[in-house]
Amino acid sequence: MAEKGTAMHEFMQYADYLSAEHDLENEISLLKEQQFISPAAADSLNREKLGDFFSGELFGRMKSCEKLLREQRFII
Repeated sequence: MAEKGTAMHEFMQYADYLSAEHDLENEISLLKEQQFISPAAADSLNREKLGDFFSGELFGRMKSCEKLLREQRFII
């Protein structure tokens, strides 16, 4: 289960949000090809939840921000 959460965070860290909004599968493929996410991570992404996010109100508000702080990798 942690792997799925990690995959979602990696996707949100590296994805071009506007591209993902218009063509989620293509953005996942690009991140996989460019080795930002592994094939296993790409396969485990919950596309329904990502689609809901990119079509939702929160993402709409994010698009209108002057400055958007993104996911950042961290180590505990």
